[in-house]
Amino acid sequence: AVIGLAGAKMISLLVYHRELNTLFQQFKLSDGFYYPTDIVVSAHKNYNITEIQEKATSRMSRLQSRRGVRYLYEKYNLLLVVEPIVYSTNHGVIIRIVDLHPLNANINCTDIDLTIWVRIAGPEIISGIAIPKQNSSCTWEFNNNEPLALPGTYEVSVKVLALNDGADRITEECHFQENTLFHSGTILQNYTPPGVFYLTEHACCEMCTRHENCTHFVAFLNETDSVKCILYSSVASGAYNITSANNNVLTIAGISKSKQRPTVFLGCGYGQGLEMNFCLDEGRDDMPFIIQPLFEVPNEEYYNLEQKEETVNICSSTLKEINHGRWVLQSHLNCSMEPEHPQSQWTPMYVRVHTEPEDCWIHDRLIGNRCEDGCNRNPKSNLWKSNLTKEIFTYVWKPYDCNLLLYTDEMLNQCFHQNGYSKPTVMGDSVSEFFRAYLNKRFDSLNPTIYGNKTVILHNFRMVHMIWMKSYSEWDKLLQHGQGFTLEKDSIGIWLNGPFLSSEREMHVTHGRMSKFVDMAPPPLLEP
Repeated sequence: AVIGLAGAKMISLLVYHRELNTLFQQFKLSDGFYYPTDIVVSAHKNYNITEIQEKATSRMSRLQSRRGVRYLYEKYNLLLVVEPIVYSTNHGVIIRIVDLHPLNANINCTDIDLTIWVRIAGPEIISGIAIPKQNSSCTWEFNNNEPLALPGTYEVSVKVLALNDGADRITEECHFQENTLFHSGTILQNYTPPGVFYLTEHACCEMCTRHENCTHFVAFLNETDSVKCILYSSVASGAYNITSANNNVLTIAGISKSKQRPTVFLGCGYGQGLEMNFCLDEGRDDMPFIIQPLFEVPNEEYYNLEQKEETVNICSSTLKEINHGRWVLQSHLNCSMEPEHPQSQWTPMYVRVHTEPEDCWIHDRLIGNRCEDGCNRNPKSNLWKSNLTKEIFTYVWKPYDCNLLLYTDEMLNQCFHQNGYSKPTVMGDSVSEFFRAYLNKRFDSLNPTIYGNKTVILHNFRMVHMIWMKSYSEWDKLLQHGQGFTLEKDSIGIWLNGPFLSSEREMHVTHGRMSKFVDMAPPPLLEP
């Protein structure tokens, strides 16, 4: 681990804890943050800020100008750099993303609504969103406030996801006329999407809004048209009508929405292609320069995970208690998962060996890798492949403050029989199909005579479709009426809330909007 960068010409990683006081006297740390005195040391090297600035700047030429960190560099003069990692056995891992642009000494980033994803991966996996530091220059910080339990090598990954990704969706702001074209104008781009392009007229309107020089657009709705959008920086005169032989709407001409705070998806990954330009550096265009991507947690610094688990209670049903956790590597597991349908695009399932530990059943690769090529929406060069996908994911979720009980077949048989539950039914949008496939497989081995008449329904309320199509006020009204979904008396309803989004699957389907939609839900959401 290391002590901050900003304000010092040279920063030295410490080898001994007793050197901390000397460092505090010699160097000005990032906005005065006082790091704990029990810092774990993983390396010894000097860093020159000028050298770091040069390295971070030189890589910009390899990156797409309208994506990721280069977009931020050119639009806001932000030169994002991830400081060397600070790790404390009392306060966990601290990751800071700072702006090291030499011209930005006094810039205020409070108006830059930037979503930055952070992951620490090793024997444990922790991830989340970096939070902007209050009363500081352009600095974002992630701190999980929990120590790492297992020693070993950890890798830090950081990706900028979006600007203003919590912006509301107001359909009425798109103004257009059907079956019209513009007489003439200055064309910015004829856009041909790489694959599926939903709601063409709204997508073209959104693209025009995100492009700072776009004022007008034309959307082509004919399925045979390869070009879907023409973006204009200006038009000579108004739109004119065209004749459709079969009265179908073939074109739509419109103007940009307000450009005050448009959503701009910066990430490299699976998406509808609203940003026009694909990433160039194997999906790393959205990754800030990381000074120290690896750090070590030595054996003497970790605490006994098994001993702690013996002292905490079984998790209750509260999501807050269960969600406060991380993925922990189960190196002792020897799981023999084999694909049943490896060629299936949607849900390739795996054979479950019932004699193996229950931990083998709960892992991320259970239903395989869907759309490894991005479902033809993005070229492979646009996709960042995490090294965690190279092997079967043998991690299990462990909350910090309780033990999450994994039910065996025998325990599930007894639970359903005693409570009179029916076999669970999964409802919702396409995302819920993955959970449905998992659930069906999980219950295949149970005794079919255990089920009762008490209905059990798991529903995700079509969350992805809702944040794609609805405004916040529309979603709130739907929630007040149970989203059109009611339960019979004595039935059990479980809300499968939205997934973490690191992409923009369709326009407005972003992490920021998903977070707000989830937060708006009242606690007794599915109670009868």
